[in-house]
Amino acid sequence: MPPLYHSYDVTLSGTLPPPTSDCPVCEAENPTTAVSCGTCGYPTALAVDALRGLSDVAAMAMPAQTSAPRTPRVPLRPLGKDPTSEQVERTAAELDTTMRLIGRLGVPTADVTVELHQAALTQADGRSVEALSLLRSALARLHEATNEALARRLRSLEGRQSVLRTDGVAVSLGAEALRIRAEIDAGRAEQAIEKLVRADEQLGRIETDWKGLKGLLRQIDELRAAAEVIGRPVAGVEESVEQIKSLLAAPDLSTDTLDEGAQIAARALMLLHEALPGAIEQELERHAVALDAFPSDHAPARPARAMHAEATRHLRRGKIGEATARLRELRVAIRELGDPAALVVPIPIPAGSSEAPEAPPLSEAQSTENSLARLLGKARGLAARVRSLPADSELAYEAAGEIRRATEQLRARKLEEADATLSRLMRTLDAEVPQEP
Repeated sequence: MPPLYHSYDVTLSGTLPPPTSDCPVCEAENPTTAVSCGTCGYPTALAVDALRGLSDVAAMAMPAQTSAPRTPRVPLRPLGKDPTSEQVERTAAELDTTMRLIGRLGVPTADVTVELHQAALTQADGRSVEALSLLRSALARLHEATNEALARRLRSLEGRQSVLRTDGVAVSLGAEALRIRAEIDAGRAEQAIEKLVRADEQLGRIETDWKGLKGLLRQIDELRAAAEVIGRPVAGVEESVEQIKSLLAAPDLSTDTLDEGAQIAARALMLLHEALPGAIEQELERHAVALDAFPSDHAPARPARAMHAEATRHLRRGKIGEATARLRELRVAIRELGDPAALVVPIPIPAGSSEAPEAPPLSEAQSTENSLARLLGKARGLAARVRSLPADSELAYEAAGEIRRATEQLRARKLEEADATLSRLMRTLDAEVPQEP
């Protein structure tokens, strides 16, 4: 049986297609009598139609070269790589990965980067063996530096844990440290770094939260000491402190535990700040009355008045610890002053003369006018001292406010309150700008 393509008038620009037994689809060799391609299964009876379609496409693509014989297509096979070049690529890739890992530990890798550039230039010159040697040397040093950095960071974590435990914070990284060390010993640097970075972040959060809680506890201790000086224990504070200590001693300490401790400490501080200022102010008022019994020109009483003014100023600014310290010193100074009545010297009456008749008692209106005149004179003297202060100073601003307050009290005939205000201002000025004796 003649080939099928003889029964068709197939031309390729006026010529018959060359007889072929190749499959038009996969170009596999097939017998001319085969019903279909043994490789792809394309029907042999349709081979001529397929060739005609391919010829039309070729005619449209190359109209000027229709008479040229078709060159058989030769498949291109990739050339084999140089084994040394492949090793260079693998080593460089491993070196790049290791550099990224050790960068997470904060280890500088500038020298390794220089060697990478040198190796690239060496390989570009065709010296692949020398480039491979450079890369392997850098990789060995980088592995050693990685292990040293991991060990150093692990020791740092353990040292920070010891500091926290010394402060009473029962944080423990024992199990995690063992896992990190096992990864290092097994040469799994990536897993070791991942665990180390995670443990470092966790410990850092605990350290930050503990620093805040430690500051609150320090303030509580100062105010508890102030409460002991005043003799005014605050209910609930001791229980709060014990509760915080219990939380810190619990195993598997977390940031949530520290947050709970901070909330308890904040409540205890609030209780202390509510109770102590009033008690300190009451005692300072009693000491003010005692100091007012001494004459204003009494030199031994001047240091005590300065202490009183300083304690008042600290209390007004919310510095309870400093106010309590001055209060303790003020108590000693007032005890050393003794009884002010001992300062009154009786006027001797000449012999043979009778005592002067007692002056008639003043009326209430006269007594009020006399007190008002005395307080006005006191206010004028203090105002003169205030005017001598630097105008932009904080003391001048506060003193001017006290003068205005006393003036309003005098205008309202609140003489006792005005006297207390002026006395307080005088003590403040004596503490800040003592008068010349």
